[in-house]
Amino acid sequence: MLLFHKFATTKIIYLINNNKLLNNPLNFVKLVHIGTLIRKTLKNKRKTVVWFANEMSCSRTNIYKIFSKQSIDTFDLLRISKILEYDFFEVYSQELKTKK
Repeated sequence: MLLFHKFATTKIIYLINNNKLLNNPLNFVKLVHIGTLIRKTLKNKRKTVVWFANEMSCSRTNIYKIFSKQSIDTFDLLRISKILEYDFFEVYSQELKTKK
């Protein structure tokens, strides 16, 4: 989980430093595939999709839909952050910190 997060942050900083974001402040969001990050975090915590579906009170099918999402509703991301005990918002807020 932490290694993936560091990789994502490093990649964002690399792209900013090399002007590959084309001065568009929203382009960094395209680099963070939140569904993939959620899936990897679940795997790193050694939790199953069945466990996660039960915690989210939804079907496994809906969990797999979450894994495929590029972006996600903030309320849902907050619920997922609490369930997995991981601050997914930090991935986005880190970008704000590097812009200052």
